[in-house]
Amino acid sequence: MIGITAIINLLLEQVKNAGTNSQNLVAIDIAEQGLEGARKIRDNSWYALTAGSHGLSTSGGNITFSETSDTANNITRTITVSNIDINTRLVTSTATWKATFARSRSISISSIFTNWRSFGGQLLSGDWSKPIVTAPLIIPNAGNGGTSVAIKNGILYLGTALDNAYQKDFNIIDVNNPASPVLLSQMNTNNKGTEDVAIQGNYAYLADRDNHYEMHIIDISNPLSPIKISSLEIPNLEKRSYTVAVKDNYVYLGTDSSPNTGEFFVIDVSNPANPIIKKSFEFVKAVRDIFIKNNTAYLAIEFSNYGELVAIDITSPANAGIIGNYNASGYEPGYGVTANANGIITLVRRKDNSDSDPELINLDMSNPVTPIYLGGLNPNNDFEKVLRVDNKIFTTLDRAINDLEIYDVTNPATPSFVASETLLNDAEDMAFENNLLFVAVRSTDHPFAIITSTPN
Repeated sequence: MIGITAIINLLLEQVKNAGTNSQNLVAIDIAEQGLEGARKIRDNSWYALTAGSHGLSTSGGNITFSETSDTANNITRTITVSNIDINTRLVTSTATWKATFARSRSISISSIFTNWRSFGGQLLSGDWSKPIVTAPLIIPNAGNGGTSVAIKNGILYLGTALDNAYQKDFNIIDVNNPASPVLLSQMNTNNKGTEDVAIQGNYAYLADRDNHYEMHIIDISNPLSPIKISSLEIPNLEKRSYTVAVKDNYVYLGTDSSPNTGEFFVIDVSNPANPIIKKSFEFVKAVRDIFIKNNTAYLAIEFSNYGELVAIDITSPANAGIIGNYNASGYEPGYGVTANANGIITLVRRKDNSDSDPELINLDMSNPVTPIYLGGLNPNNDFEKVLRVDNKIFTTLDRAINDLEIYDVTNPATPSFVASETLLNDAEDMAFENNLLFVAVRSTDHPFAIITSTPN
């Protein structure tokens, strides 16, 4: 009898162990699926990989974080994300279940996730032919809508136009969680509004809409309390600024047309409290956009003796000089310029209904002295700005419908339309980080929008 009892107990133990091993395998699989889900969230947007405890859910084929855990097969899964540094997260997927009435068991799997886009390589992911648009934040006292954006490490710097002195034209917003941005601070720089923003280090450089002070320098080392360090008044200019760019200790400022004074200025900002103009260039017409690539500044100009695009060598900024230009056919003014790593420049212009000349132009300017026309399009658009990311061109337009357009320029000779979106009003400036496009929008309530791709 004792022998039979021992055999029965042994069989029961084997059955128990078999059940436990089977449950272990299921739990491991669920935990591994959790890590894979978090990886897909990371690949779609680094910002979506937020610190905290999460569950997973799927909607329309897209994996997102939801609640603080999820349950399947009587196993509860919790994905915990913790920040190591700005481009590194520790992700742990834990599966927990009841082994007995009184005892729980758990299995955890961990992995280090990095923001691989910050280390170069392809920046875009997902399907950009199906963009997803949100306007997630109402900003109080932000004036007459967004004019400009810059992004750095999950902090958005938004410039707006103003109607009165009580409104704020420089806004700092935490967008590390793009679904729920947080307004950190606001300030009024000069009562007229900010036209463009450039960020470098602990400083923001603002192109002003006023015709008195053309540029402001803001200390942003504490985003909760920005401080205006200095303002620059260009002698005899009395015109508004349109665009600003910064590289090392020099700022490059483009302004409205001002004969005999200049429209492009090279400014030494090595002492932010005392910016000094080192050189100016006269183009007769307004400089609308500046894009810096390596040691060359590319300027989109309304009209000039040099055409709509000018290349300036800034190797020695105080001795900067024109090294190339492009005069496109027709009479459309240049408004925006961007480039890729291989020296392909894209210029966008305002339409002229009387001709069929291209408004989106791709140029090979690897040798700026002899630019080569590669191809273009004439979509009959009033382009505002242009931004190239990988093989895509993002453009904003001066209109209320379809004011954002995306083009594929894998073959620069034959750019092709990809998608368009209607934002809340005329779209203006753009900035890109972590598969998110930030767009300044001339909407009083929602002065910026966030656009991303549909996950693959």
